[in-house]
Amino acid sequence: MFLHTYLKNPRLLRSAIFAMLGMVLVTTTNAQRSSEYVEGKWDIGILAGASSTTISFESSINNTILTNSTFDPSVDFAGGVSFDFLFASDKRTRWSMANELLFTNYTLNGTYRVDTGTGTEAESIFARTQLGSSNIAMYNSLRLRFPVVREVLLFFNAGISIGLSVSQKNTQIVEVDNFFGQGVEEGEALERIRKTERALTFGGGVM
Repeated sequence: MFLHTYLKNPRLLRSAIFAMLGMVLVTTTNAQRSSEYVEGKWDIGILAGASSTTISFESSINNTILTNSTFDPSVDFAGGVSFDFLFASDKRTRWSMANELLFTNYTLNGTYRVDTGTGTEAESIFARTQLGSSNIAMYNSLRLRFPVVREVLLFFNAGISIGLSVSQKNTQIVEVDNFFGQGVEEGEALERIRKTERALTFGGGVM
């Protein structure tokens, strides 16, 4: 999510599934004026679920290890709190301003191996890379919710998010074995990892 390096176009793909627990935990609302008109109210709830993260790299320069490493997907816990203000409405369809504070994290482990040459020119290279981040993000969006069956709501939202990486993992270990002996080199996989993120967000679901 926060990757910046000399590599061109690092691709980090994330998806998440959240369950609304105890929604609504706390509700503040005014009395209804009639059986149809509903005034604005706050819904406060807990978010809990899982996120799935994958990554791949492309480069216009020679960086064989990262561009050819195979990274396993990272499936991790994600959770937070939701503050949803529902605007006053005289219809069953409701617009709201949704605000969500979420904690997410991922750890991606990649490997690369190549064997070249024969005899005294034989060489084996094995590399292990680990990239990870723990993040806190605030999502602000405009949400449209409407009922599909009794007590089941379908919603769609669009907005912006601002994220902060609170801890990171960025390591690479390269083992080389050839005619002259064995060697191990440890260091950072990426030159720089960005600690903040800003993005447009779109989503939908059932509550």
